[in-house]
This record gives sequence, structure tokens and C-alpha cells, in this order.
Amino acid sequence: MWQRRLARVATASMAGGVAAYHLRPTVQLQAAPDRAQLVTGEQQMRLQLLGQAVQQAQGLLTDPPVALQRFGKAWMQYVQPDEVQSCNLARDTLRAALTDISKLPVSSIDDEVVTRVHMAVRAAGAAVERLRAAAALRAARRPWHGLMGGRTLEPAQGGGVRVPTEAALHGKTVLLYFTASWCPPCRRFSPALVALYEAAKAEGSAFEVVMVPWDHDEQALRQYARTHDMRWLAVSWEDRELADELSLRLDVRHVPTVVVLDVDAAGAARVLSTEGRTEVLEHAAGRGAPAWLRGREGKGGEGGATGGGRAVAESTPPPASLWRRVFG
Repeated sequence: MWQRRLARVATASMAGGVAAYHLRPTVQLQAAPDRAQLVTGEQQMRLQLLGQAVQQAQGLLTDPPVALQRFGKAWMQYVQPDEVQSCNLARDTLRAALTDISKLPVSSIDDEVVTRVHMAVRAAGAAVERLRAAAALRAARRPWHGLMGGRTLEPAQGGGVRVPTEAALHGKTVLLYFTASWCPPCRRFSPALVALYEAAKAEGSAFEVVMVPWDHDEQALRQYARTHDMRWLAVSWEDRELADELSLRLDVRHVPTVVVLDVDAAGAARVLSTEGRTEVLEHAAGRGAPAWLRGREGKGGEGGATGGGRAVAESTPPPASLWRRVFG
């Protein structure tokens, strides 16, 4: 019964923009007691719709919202106080709507109540999405060499010598592989990427794969890399904030994702494809090599995407999407 469902609700109070978070008391969705009554099919449908709204609200009212959690703290430096305030206002409205319905008897749950709650969920979801999109857009405008310059990458399997990004990536086609050991679709996809990588390296191609891990357990990550014989580089475990930043900058919502970059000799980059996973699988199935594998034509710096590529520094916001992230 929906009356017994507990929804943990939290608000983000960000002094000076995005500084501090605190939890508000749990709201218990417990209808006020009323006399025993038969629940009609129509009432049951309303209760089911309210249950769906409560489930969606939980992801919007966590601290921070689910749609921002993958980016760690990286998103906080790219949003403005007024944007945060607008988002929190929509979330507070949703929280108030849930509090109101928790006090209603079942007999008072009508179509207007259900509509009001669902509208509050949609408004809060849109507000969270706007905040995420604004952060992703501004992160994408940061110069690539400013983000990656002076850093080192490490072997995905651990150990070994770390390589400066300048030596590892400049003048190459670079595949950023967003992945995690806990992700079954990643485990199914990785062998195809390993085969492509080994073939490209054997041919002497100016080609590199960099693993961007979404793991929280280093040992699980290393075992995952060893199991699939990943002999490419990875974002250093001690530099996991870079993985958050890259996920935000390239608007990555799920794993596995492969983003293909052209990095010129000076360290400027442009996106050749955000559909690298599909293209690798197509190649593995014998349906032809993607353009970025056949040759590095139409080289250019940041903001100069050609050949169907998308510039790293975008001039328009990333496309809107559902607030709930889907893994796999």
C-alpha cells in the first residue's frame, strides 16, 4: 500500500552557491486514518500513479540529485547560485506536494491530487536537468589542454610507468572508454574493443585508448582490466576527479560509452564521435571500419569540428534527457 511507503527527501542548501548540504527530516507518506472502505479500481489506479511519482521523486530529492551524482563534485564549480536556487525551489515545491498528500485519506485522493504531484515531479526533473545541462556546457568550454595538460596516465592493469598525457595522446586518435567492473554490458563489450586496439597498434596506427573508470574499488578495477587483457592506459586511480570531470564535460550518462577524439600535436582536441561503442561493435561484426579508424583526416583544433565530428567546446547546450541515469 502506498500509505506505508517511506520516501527519504533531502534538500541542498548551498550557501554562496553550492557550498553546503544538509538533510531535511524524512517525510512519511502515511495517509490519515479514515473509516474502512472499499478501494475501487479507479482509486487503485490513482494510488499506483502516486506510487510511480514517489519513486521518481526519490531520485530528484537525494543529496545531490541522482542525475548529478555520477559527476562527483565536478559539476559544482560550473553552476551559478541563481541556477541552484531555481532548482532547489522546484525541489521544495515537490517536497511540499508529497508532504500534503501524506496527510490525505485515501478517499480524498482524486485526479487533481495525482495531477498536481506528477506536475511537481516533472517540474523538479526539468529543473535538475537544466542544472546538469548548464554544468556540462560550461565544462565543455574549458580548453582541453588546460584540463589534460601536465597530467599522467597509468596502465589500466596497474603498476608500470605512468605516461605524461602529452606523450600518450598528442597527435593521435584517442578513444575515451567510460567503463566499470560492476557493469555487465561493459564486460560483454570490452573484448571487441581490446581486439580493435590490438589490431590498430599492430598496424602502427596513431591510436590510443584511455579507460575512464566509474569504479569505487581499485582491486575490482584492476582485476577487470587483467581479465580482459586491457593493455591500454587509464585515468590514474589517485586522479579520479578527472574521471568525474570528463564524464561531465562529455555528458556521459551511462556505461559503457566510447567517445572518440582527435588530439592534435599541440594538444587541442575535437570530438569525432560519441557513438564509439556502436561503431566498435559494427566493426567487430564485419560491417566496415568507422571513419576515425580509416584515417585521421580533417585535422583541426578545438571548436573546429569537421567530417561529422562534434566540437569539444560546444556552442549549444547538450541535448535534454531523462533525469534518471540508466546504467548499461
